[in-house]
Amino acid sequence: MDFMPPEPIKPELNIVTLLDVVLLLLIFFMLTTSFVLQSGIQVKLPEAAATKVESTKEITVTITKDNQIYLNQQKVSAKQLPQVLKETLARSKGKKLLVVRADKQVLHGTVVKVMDLSKRLGVDKLAIATEASR
Repeated sequence: MDFMPPEPIKPELNIVTLLDVVLLLLIFFMLTTSFVLQSGIQVKLPEAAATKVESTKEITVTITKDNQIYLNQQKVSAKQLPQVLKETLARSKGKKLLVVRADKQVLHGTVVKVMDLSKRLGVDKLAIATEASR
């Protein structure tokens, strides 16, 4: 009886498991990096637990803590706002969404005046920008 050595084990690399891990990592990074950057004027937004981010064409009115008003990054005075907003709304096509980004130190009355003005000028949807609560 001859003694036969066992056949050597051939190393294998299970590529299916590796591919699953790579795809899961790719999906994870794609989901965690999809956020909307709001650049430009710095305001401290109030926090809200239910913050929904929608990607749509929008008109943004920003009110800083110094009561300076910006319409789509353009500084306007309180007296100019009705006319400039009316012109901007006339140029926009489709549903008109106005997002109010007011610093949390801005008086409530100022925000209400902007909201009332926008409704009188024909804004279809009105949103108030907030930060997600931590």
